[in-house]
This record gives sequence, C-alpha cells and structure tokens, in this order.
Amino acid sequence: MSGNATVLSIGGASVSTSGALTGQILDQLNALYGPGGANASLVIAPAVGDPLPAPTAPNEMLVIPAGDTGTITIPDGYAYVVYSGTGSLTGGTGTFIVGDLNYSGGAPSVLASDPTNTIASNINDTASGAQIILSGGANNAVMASGAGDAFTIDGAGSGTVTATGAGDTFNMAGGSYLLYALGGASVTQSAGSSTVVASVAAVDMNASGGNVAFFAGTSADSVATSGSTTLTFLGGGGIDTLMAQGSADTVYAGSAGLVYQGGSGSDLFVAGPTSNVTLTGAAQETIYGNAGTSTWNLSNTSQAYFGAGGGTDNVTLGATAAASIWGNNNESLSVSGGSGTPGGTQIVAFGEADNINLSAANGGNAVVMWNAEVGTQAFTGNTTLVASGAGNDSVVMFSASQFGASPGPAHTITVSNWQASDVFDLSFAQDSNGNYLAGYTAADAASATTQLAAGSSFTLSDGTTVVFQGAKPTTIAHI
Repeated sequence: MSGNATVLSIGGASVSTSGALTGQILDQLNALYGPGGANASLVIAPAVGDPLPAPTAPNEMLVIPAGDTGTITIPDGYAYVVYSGTGSLTGGTGTFIVGDLNYSGGAPSVLASDPTNTIASNINDTASGAQIILSGGANNAVMASGAGDAFTIDGAGSGTVTATGAGDTFNMAGGSYLLYALGGASVTQSAGSSTVVASVAAVDMNASGGNVAFFAGTSADSVATSGSTTLTFLGGGGIDTLMAQGSADTVYAGSAGLVYQGGSGSDLFVAGPTSNVTLTGAAQETIYGNAGTSTWNLSNTSQAYFGAGGGTDNVTLGATAAASIWGNNNESLSVSGGSGTPGGTQIVAFGEADNINLSAANGGNAVVMWNAEVGTQAFTGNTTLVASGAGNDSVVMFSASQFGASPGPAHTITVSNWQASDVFDLSFAQDSNGNYLAGYTAADAASATTQLAAGSSFTLSDGTTVVFQGAKPTTIAHI
C-alpha cells in the first residue's frame, strides 16, 4: 500500500518512504526527536570517525551522517539509529535501525526504506523475534536466522527474503518479492507480487490481493486466496490444502495429494503423478488427472474439461454445460450427476482398458469412440461402458476412414445397463445434400442390426466387436 512520501530529516540524515507502516514509524520519530520533539535525547555522530560515542541516557537516538562510510560499528544501548549513507552497519543490540542500509547483526528491529526503488538494502539479522520492515528499494536482500521473526513489506520495491527460523510471519502489502519461508511461516498478502518457497516446515498463506506463486514443501502447506488474487501453485511432498476463492488459478498438485476448493475464476488443474486429489471445481475448470485415486466435484462448475490420467476417478457433475470427459489407458472412471439433457456431457473413450461407469449419471450423455490407430495404440481400445440408468445416452462410433486415418487393432467394447431410450450410432461424413462421403456405411449399420437380432454382439468390418451384457438395442443407427 502506498501513498504520499513521509520524510524524516534529523541531524543531516534524511530517510523517506511511501509505505504505510514505515510512514507511521518515521512520523513517530519526527514527533519524538525532530525539532520541538518530546524527546531531546539525540546524538549526532561525528562526520567521519569510528568508534561512535556510547549512549549516555535512555531512549537516545544516534544519527550517523551520510559522509560516514566503510564498516560502522554501532554501540549497544541506543533506542534508534538513523543512517542514510553508503557504508555498512554492524552491531546495535537492542537498537531500532532505520535507513537505506547495509546491516548485519542482532538488532531487534530494522527498517530499510527507499521510495525511489533504486537502492538495494542488504540485511543479515540474527536476532530472534526480529522485526524487519522493507519499503521500496531494488533487489533488496534479507537473510534472517532467528525464530519468530516478523517481516513487513509495503510500498513498492523488489528483492529476496530468506527466513530460516521457525514461526516467522510475513505481511506483504506491495512490491515484488521472493520469500523463502524455510522454517515454517504464516504469510498474509493484500497487494504486490510474491513467490513463496516452503521447505520442511508448513507454511500457511492468506492472500486477498496481488499475484502469488507458491512452491510447496514436504509438509502439508495451505493457501487461501480471495478477491482479485491470482495463484500459481506447485505442490510438494505433503497433502496440501487450497481454498482458492480469488481470480484465476493454475495448480499443479504434488506427489502426495491435494485438497482443493476452486473459486469463481477459470482454473487449470494438473494432478501429480500418483497423488490423490479431492477437488471442488471453480466456475470454469480444466483438469488433467493422474494414476491416483481422486474425487472431482464439478457440481458448481459451469464449463469443464476433464482428462483422466489412468487412475481411479469419481467425477460429480451438476448443471455443467458442455462438460467434456476423456478416459485413458487403465482408467476407472465413474460419473454421477450431470445436466440430464441430450449431449449435455461428452465422454470420450480413449486408450486401452478404459472403464467408464455412467450408472449414477443423470442421462443424456454422448459417449464418443473412434476406431483409429494413434501412434502405436488404438485411440479407442478394449473398453467397458456402463450406461446411465436415466437413459437417453448416445454412443457414437467413428471409423478411422471418416478422418483419413488407419483403423486400430481389433478390439472389444462391452456395454451394460442399456436403456430403451439410448441410441447406438455408426457415424459417417456427408456432403451438403446428405450424401455419403466416408465412414461407416449403411450396410455396416444393417449388418450390426442383423447380428444383434441373432445374439448379443456384432463385429464390424474394421475388426471392432461390440458386446451387450443384458439389454441391447434393436436397431443400430446410421446418422
């Protein structure tokens, strides 16, 4: 958050900021130590020289002119030290250090401010419970090793903060920063752009604005977003939790698993290689599954694409318009709910040993099968289909010739739970007058109908066999 710059100018040292919290601190120092201030305990350091004088009274402020350069050792005991020069400060136990600065030591509080966003501050603080405030600057570098440190980033600026202690807190209200939360932390962001890197200990983040890129660690990290926040999330080795109620998300689940709640935006979700996922989809969802066992609730999703990854997936649909679901090799797919209107959900049988169960779906689904060779395997191989109990499903089979491809190896499609309102269609391409061009012929459809009348299966000229378990259609359509 930024506004008009606040300027502190005492004893030849000048520090300014446009950040909210830093502005408050400089205003307080002006009130205490500026002209007519309530606290007159002010020490002006020599223009050049080291060592600096030791404090002689409580609550003294030490002002170091910009002309002092080199490595400057701060005596212990000062309440505040203000420095806007180009040298390096060390020491300062018990001191609040303020300025555009390079600092190393155990100070409990450090404020680095540069509203011009051109000066890099370098801070190495070893105190536990340190308060480190960054307002502006370019390519700031902060290393903090104490436990329970608190980092506040406001104004603008950029840089990297590396925190190795446990129980740290980050409050980000602006700027663009890479945050290494290596000891576990709580991160709050209202504005700005952050890249958060977790490690072994868990990181909990709550973002109400700005852009977030989150790299999860090996523990169970959690991220909650709201407002206009955009999120890119890369899962780690723990079972992470995302409550993504902000804008658009791009999520890559880790190897262990993820619990994900989407928001009102348009999301891309990629499951980890073997992770188990529990997902409640966003308004528009594009999902790529994996080999794990996952639950996908898309009942609040208006438009969805789901590409299975060869695992065990349970997909729940609501009034989802134009949902498209693809199977895969060794996929076990169960679909429930749906719009219940013809063509409301499109399921594409893809790969070998694709098991599709629509028994709990609302009906009106279109199942697409293409008997062509793609690469070294069949596009639609051996497939098991359980039709919906609600009926009005359509199974549409395309031949390879309709699209100028080669037919796949001979394979078997097994269909059960067939309803009288369902349709099995052998498709073909036609010209503007409805004349046949390519694909399955009328003779193919007639032969399939004749074979079914005599038994429970039919075999097509391209080697595809369709077997019905239980009820079967009386006519194979050619539409």
